[in-house]
Amino acid sequence: MAASNKTTKITSSDIFSLYKEYHVPKHVIKHMLKVAAIAGKLCDKLIKKGEKVDKELVVKAALLHDILRVADFKELDLKRFKQEVRSEDLDKWLELRDKYGKRGHVKAGAEILKKLGHPRIANLVAKHAIYEVGNLKTLEEKILFYADKRVQDHRKVRLKTRLKKGRRNDFKEEVIALEKELTGRR
Repeated sequence: MAASNKTTKITSSDIFSLYKEYHVPKHVIKHMLKVAAIAGKLCDKLIKKGEKVDKELVVKAALLHDILRVADFKELDLKRFKQEVRSEDLDKWLELRDKYGKRGHVKAGAEILKKLGHPRIANLVAKHAIYEVGNLKTLEEKILFYADKRVQDHRKVRLKTRLKKGRRNDFKEEVIALEKELTGRR
């Protein structure tokens, strides 16, 4: 799997450095950690069934999928952050919103990861948006997408609970079909 190692050369240390560089809020990091845990377990189950899945790629993409999530925040209600917000955090968040807000966190995060030399991770990040459900081709894309939809904030929730809000409900049937494909649930 030489190609896999090349495309997932980003280390845990690199990931945490990116969290610091982009001042990723703690609650967003907790969300990404939970998504990575769920994605990893799903990879293990599929591998056990004989599927070929690049687990390392999926987990690393899960750890980075919302790195620019703050760019989509309509308001920066600091009470919701449940952390000490320093002036440099706030300045960075405002900068990211101004720079990437129109593109959104999905496209902007993928763009940054691609520029950093991680095109396969960037591809998975680009595919985790709800409107991408019909465009998922690989198991890795499907796993990250699904794991993200199972996590609200930093808690695992039922898929139907997560899909109740806004535009997500428009894609409910497709996402439930994906769940059946990945987990065998009926």
